[in-house]
Amino acid sequence: MDALTQIRNAGFVVKIDGDAFTVKPSKELTEEQRAFLKANKVQIMDALLMTVVYTLSGTRMELKARDAEHQAWLIAHNHNSSIPVVFCD
Repeated sequence: MDALTQIRNAGFVVKIDGDAFTVKPSKELTEEQRAFLKANKVQIMDALLMTVVYTLSGTRMELKARDAEHQAWLIAHNHNSSIPVVFCD
């Protein structure tokens, strides 16, 4: 089980925030959980930046966004817009 899944399964909400992430409710984190988050920051960030997009032919792809802004752009232009992100199959 990956680090992001582990912390979510412990009852926390994890969201990307710029070049870091937030965990809520943070006051509920134990010292052990805080150490786990610090030790697995890169893995958690990588998982949070994975974004599902679709090609014009409908092929599902997972891409790692560069950052939160790039991820928001990918989502907006692939799911919530009439202008799709175009990828070649």
